[in-house]
Amino acid sequence: MKIETKQETIYKGNNWWQWSVWLDGVEDELDKVAHVIYTLDPTFPTPTRKIVDRNSKFRLDSAGWGEFEIYIDLVLKNGRNSHLKHLLKLEYPAPKKEPTQKRASLKKEIKETPAVFISSSVADISITQALRDTFAKNGLEVMSLENAPTGLPWERSLITMLHRAVAAVFVISEWSSPFAIREIEAALEQRVGLIVPILVGEKAQLPKELNHLQSIRLKDISEFESAAKQLIEMGMSLS
Repeated sequence: MKIETKQETIYKGNNWWQWSVWLDGVEDELDKVAHVIYTLDPTFPTPTRKIVDRNSKFRLDSAGWGEFEIYIDLVLKNGRNSHLKHLLKLEYPAPKKEPTQKRASLKKEIKETPAVFISSSVADISITQALRDTFAKNGLEVMSLENAPTGLPWERSLITMLHRAVAAVFVISEWSSPFAIREIEAALEQRVGLIVPILVGEKAQLPKELNHLQSIRLKDISEFESAAKQLIEMGMSLS
């Protein structure tokens, strides 16, 4: 079969991309495909994805921060299978050229400290505090509903903080906060540049709202240093 793979990536900032992969080839050849099974990196909460939409050329849409090889199983209508591989390549956009002359301005530039929003339950306060300390050492301001501005409704405080945040981290365990889903929905609505779920313990389940994102799973809170390191490497720093 003369079928190959194509991809599209959109850089969202903070080492985070939206990406898509699909099949490309002669229409008659694509018509022989019943469905496609994509096998992603195991860091994805649902690493195996079945796509049946022939009209989109079996397009898979997802998001993440790392390059990896995708294994693609073409299940044909005649009962046979065909296999492909696709190396997902994530490229940064070309840097913008600085103007040759800077416009004069009476206003001083004010640089706002990058901020990250952290959501967790009271039961996970230990790992949340550890992440706070690590982020603070890297020049980040940490925001959460525990230290939200007083005098504002809960929903308004949440939106205000997410609007400022360059990233949102959701610490999820079997004792997750009942407010977590609304916080996740709000982060998606505000299009926060980087959203990372951290699953603590084997019983922690990723909410369906975040199924399209890569997550970090910890056996217990003692592994927070590993999680913090991964988050810093993903772009949660001033450098």
